[in-house]
Amino acid sequence: MIRNIKTTIKKIAILLAGALLITACVDKDFEAPDPLDIPIGEVHTIADLRQIFVAGGNEPIKFTEDITIFGVITMDATSGNIYRSAFLEDETAAINLRLMSPGGLYQGDSVRINLKGSTLGAYENMLQIDSVHVGNRIEKLGTMVEMEPEVTNINTLLSDPSYQARLIKLENVEFHSGELEKTFADGENLVAHNRILKDCDGNQIIVRTSGYANFADEMLPEGNGSIIAILAQFRDDRQLYIRSIDEVMLDDERCPVPGEDMDPITIAEIKELFDQGTTTVPPNRRLEGVVISDREHDNHPGQNLYIMDENGDGLAIRFAAFHDFDLGDQLRILAGSLPISRFNGLLQISDIPLGNGVVLGDGVIPEPQTLTIAELKNNFDDYESTLIHIENVVIPPAGTFNGNIIISDDTDEAIMYTYSYASFANTPVTPGVYNITAIASYFNQVQLLLRSLDDLEFVDDYDPGEENLYTIAQIRQLFNEGASSAPAGAEIEGVVISDKDNENITGRNMVIQDETAGIVVRFLSNHDLNLGDEVKIHIGTAEISLFNGLLQINNIPNGNAFVQQSNVSVEPVETTIENLLDNLESFESTLVQISNATITGGSNFQGERTVNDGTGNIIMFTRNDATFANESLPQVPVTLTAIASYFNAPQVLMRNLDDIEE
Repeated sequence: MIRNIKTTIKKIAILLAGALLITACVDKDFEAPDPLDIPIGEVHTIADLRQIFVAGGNEPIKFTEDITIFGVITMDATSGNIYRSAFLEDETAAINLRLMSPGGLYQGDSVRINLKGSTLGAYENMLQIDSVHVGNRIEKLGTMVEMEPEVTNINTLLSDPSYQARLIKLENVEFHSGELEKTFADGENLVAHNRILKDCDGNQIIVRTSGYANFADEMLPEGNGSIIAILAQFRDDRQLYIRSIDEVMLDDERCPVPGEDMDPITIAEIKELFDQGTTTVPPNRRLEGVVISDREHDNHPGQNLYIMDENGDGLAIRFAAFHDFDLGDQLRILAGSLPISRFNGLLQISDIPLGNGVVLGDGVIPEPQTLTIAELKNNFDDYESTLIHIENVVIPPAGTFNGNIIISDDTDEAIMYTYSYASFANTPVTPGVYNITAIASYFNQVQLLLRSLDDLEFVDDYDPGEENLYTIAQIRQLFNEGASSAPAGAEIEGVVISDKDNENITGRNMVIQDETAGIVVRFLSNHDLNLGDEVKIHIGTAEISLFNGLLQINNIPNGNAFVQQSNVSVEPVETTIENLLDNLESFESTLVQISNATITGGSNFQGERTVNDGTGNIIMFTRNDATFANESLPQVPVTLTAIASYFNAPQVLMRNLDDIEE
C-alpha cells in the first residue's frame, strides 16, 4: 500500500521534532531564483527520509507535497554498472535514486531534489526514491564536488544498516582465492556476477558487477589493497558496487595464508591417533586436502564435506555452520585441538569454525579406486571417505533416488543413500546396470553417496531374473536356521493383507502373504501400499528379527517395494482358535477366519478384547488410532476375519469393520 506523505508526517511530527527544516531555514546559498521554478517546500535530510520510512511501517510513501532534499551524487550510470539509477549522499545518510529516464545526473553533482510525485520505498530491502524526474524536479547547484569515502571495514558494513547506499573505502582487502583468474562479470553475454572480497581475518562481502559495466571483462586483481565502492543491499546480502576500475587498487602482497606457521598432519596420522584413544587433533596442526564432495548438488548436510589428501586417504569434515567450499577446492583446515569422533560409525573432525577453512586454490580431484562391493565392505577402513568406483552395479526399480536404495554387484550388496534435499533426490530411478562413482561413507553401515547423477554411467538394462526370488516360507525358514538378514539380492512377492487406511497397524508396517506364508515388513518411513496390492519387495541384506515375538523384515527402503497389480483378494483360511494357537507359527501374519466368534471385554473395539469360538480364547487387539476403535462390539456371535499376529502372546488383528460378518 502506498501512503500519503502528508498524513505520515503528521503522525510522526513528534519523532521528527527538531529534525525538519522549513523553508525559512534554508541556507541563503540555495535561494537564487530557479529558472525551472522548482519549489522548495519543506526540507529534509536523507536520514529524515529513512526515519519517515521506518515510522511508516516500512510501507511505500507517495510524496504529494513539495519536499526537498540536498546532496551529492556519489555514483552515476556512466560505467554501466547501474542503469537508470544514481546514489545520493548528504552529511547524514545516503539513498538510491531510481530515475524515470537514463542520464542527466553525474558523479560529483551537487543537487537539490523536489520529491513531489516520487515514491519512497524499499526494493528487496534497498531503500530508494522511485520515479525521480531529472529535468523537472532536480536543480544542479554545482559539479565535480569531491565526496570523500568513509574508511571502514567489512564487519561494520555487514552489521550497521546506516551504511546502506554510502560511499565507502575498504583497506587491506583482496578477492577470495577461489575467485582469482576470473573476470568481474561476463561482458560478452551481459551477465552479472557476484565476486567475494575478503579481509585478512576471513570476513567476506559480495562485489556485484553488471555484465554491462565497462570493466565487466577485466580480470580480478590478485593482490591486496583498497577499494572504493557504494554499499548496496539485495534481500539480506550486503554488496558493493564499484564506480570505476581505477578505484580498485589491489597491488600489494596478499594476506598471509593462515596456518603457515602450523605443523602439517595427514589423515592417516589423525586416524592412527584416534585408534590409539586420542579424541582431539594435537595443537598447532593444519590438515590439507582436496574437496571430493559437491555442495552444488547437496547430497550431504550443508555443514559437511569430504576431503582426500595427497596420500589418497579420506576424511569427513563437519563445520560449525554451512560452508561454501566447492568440489575440487584445495582446502587447508586449521585443525589443532578440534575434536575427532565417530558419528554413527563415520570418523570425522567436527565443530570446525568456518574461519578455520582456507581455500588454497584449485586442487586436482583424485581418481577413484576401482573396487567391488565386497572389497569395499571387507576393507572399509582403507576406503572410508574416499572416492571409489564400482562397475556393473545393479540398481533395481526404486521410484526416486530419495532415501536408501540397495544396490548390488556380483560380490555383495550395499546401500546407496540420497538425502531428501539433494538436487536429484526426486529424480525417477531408471533401473539398470551401471558403473558408479561415489563417496564411501558410513551411517551404522556402509553406504555410498553419489555427488550428482553424473556419477552414474549406464551399462545395460535391468533384468531382475528369478534366481533371487524367495518365498516367504523360505525367508522364515532361514531365520529359524539362524540367519539374521536376508540373502544378498533376495526379493519376495505377495499380496498386502493389512489395511493402512483404517490404521489398525502402524504406518511403517505392512503384512504381506504369498501362497506359502506371511510376514511383517517394516519400512524406513510410512508407506503408501494398499490392502490388496500385489507387490515385489527387494529385501536383500535386510535385517530379519523378532519384535516382541513377531517375525519381521526390518528397515526396508520405501522405494524397494513395487506394486505389480492392485485389488487382489486373498481368501482367509478357516480355522478354530484351538487350531490357530496350536499352529501359530504356520498361521502367523496370514489371514484367518474364525466362525461363531464371541467378542467380549468392553463396549467397543479399542484395546484388548477376548475372542472365543467354543474351542479356546485369543486376544484381539485394536489400536487407539484405528478408525473403528470406538465402534460398538457386536452382541451376537460373528464370523471374524483377521490377521494372525503376536505381541508377547498370540493375538489377532482386524483390518476394518468388513472383517465382522454377523
